[in-house]
Amino acid sequence: MRVAGAAAYGRSMELTFHTDPAAFLADAEEYLAADPVVSTVVSSLARRAAAGTSVEGPEGSVAPWWLVVREDGAGGGGGAAGSARGLVVGAGMRTMGFPTYLLPMPDSAARALGSMLLARDEPVEAANGAVEACRALLETVASVRGGEVALSTPTRLYRLGILKYPVGVPGKGRLAVPSDVELLAAWRVAFGEEVHDVVAAPRGEDVAAQLASARAAVDEGIAERTLWVWEAPDGEVVSMVGARLPAYGVSRIGPVYTPPTHRGRGYAGAATALASAGVRELGATEVCLFTDLDNPTSNGVYRRIGYVPVLDTGNFRLVAQ
Repeated sequence: MRVAGAAAYGRSMELTFHTDPAAFLADAEEYLAADPVVSTVVSSLARRAAAGTSVEGPEGSVAPWWLVVREDGAGGGGGAAGSARGLVVGAGMRTMGFPTYLLPMPDSAARALGSMLLARDEPVEAANGAVEACRALLETVASVRGGEVALSTPTRLYRLGILKYPVGVPGKGRLAVPSDVELLAAWRVAFGEEVHDVVAAPRGEDVAAQLASARAAVDEGIAERTLWVWEAPDGEVVSMVGARLPAYGVSRIGPVYTPPTHRGRGYAGAATALASAGVRELGATEVCLFTDLDNPTSNGVYRRIGYVPVLDTGNFRLVAQ
């Protein structure tokens, strides 16, 4: 569905909604590929959906959609993000059971999106991704439905520069194997509960369903060779790091989890360095990850092994006044 109508907010924008992720990728490919680190979440999930791999949560009444934003009537002579219909200047998505996710885009486009979602009476209680776009979207919704926009989790996107392996960390790393499934599934659930991550542990899902979803994710990581663990010298598994297969050459690290009893010994940094090298062997030309800015320890760990900041992002919520 193509809608042109953001002129009321300043720059005229054309918003195109796709229900087919393959059609979205064909429409937005040049834009996504032009800055594949910033577009990593949308690119990787759209590719998974187009390949028939579920990216849906356990609940949700909203039909998934994928969004392309253009400057309406800008014209285009090709290039990294142009078309005869205008320059692509943003993208986003909503997969079933999860909030809207937005890449950077003009405020006028984010506000127009908010008006369109209001017009079709779509529930909008949260948004994740680029800070200014998420805030503009939710402010538009709040102006009609009430509430205030709150940043529940400030996050930051990092990309890997020169990889620096930690020294002196006891034990060794390896790829996860089938005998690790139950442990790592429990850790994925614990990770989601600890960070209140709506992707890792969707709210409203019971423990059995969380574990089933986590087992499936661990099985997939083992099959794709995108899940690593760190073993202490006695062979006990003490940390895990997952990753996504490359999309437009970019692989995204996560989740990273070390149980509380094993923290402070360098295991997470060593395992993340191992995984970062591992995805390069899988063909990644760029490696990135997201961090919780409220956790200075993890941010320090990633900087020390070579990650540098790219973009501030966040998880936003509408809260009652």
